[in-house]
Amino acid sequence: MFGWTLLLIWADRKPVERKGVLLLTTFPVIFGLVLNNLSAIASGLRPPQSAAPELVLQTGLAALFIFSYLNARRTTV
Repeated sequence: MFGWTLLLIWADRKPVERKGVLLLTTFPVIFGLVLNNLSAIASGLRPPQSAAPELVLQTGLAALFIFSYLNARRTTV
């Protein structure tokens, strides 16, 4: 997680030029966490009401990152 934090800080320095980091964060990382939560719910290891706030946050982050990536694609440097 420390390495990923440094990667995000690095991308923050030139956000439009390094917009690809947003997709790398959204699809393997955030969606992987969502799948992990859904798997835990499906297997009965975690009650749905316990995972709901986390799933809402992850969904919101994914939407924000994808929105930001699409906006950055339209921006010319």
